[in-house]
Amino acid sequence: MQNEIKNIIFDWGNVIIDVSMNNFTEACQMAGIKFTDEEVNSTHKAGFFLAFEIGEISEDEFRNEIRKRATTSLTDIEIDTIWNKILGQTPKEKLELLYSLSSQ
Repeated sequence: MQNEIKNIIFDWGNVIIDVSMNNFTEACQMAGIKFTDEEVNSTHKAGFFLAFEIGEISEDEFRNEIRKRATTSLTDIEIDTIWNKILGQTPKEKLELLYSLSSQ
């Protein structure tokens, strides 16, 4: 039996899942990671952040860019945990809307 993919949902941030650059930058500060204002802004759409989001650099290359800005040694898991701080909650009303759309 083949499983068919019925729907794919792309969330470019703050559409379904809330995104918080503040949570990410606070986690970076606690870990001793420093960025320029141009690298980290409200949309993080510059430099290696953008390159990572559009697939121009790998996960390893992204992590190494983070490491270049860190004052301490960080593992892949630590960097992934810090990066995932950007993800917030999924508001109940958005989940309900997705559910209602799924029955159409």
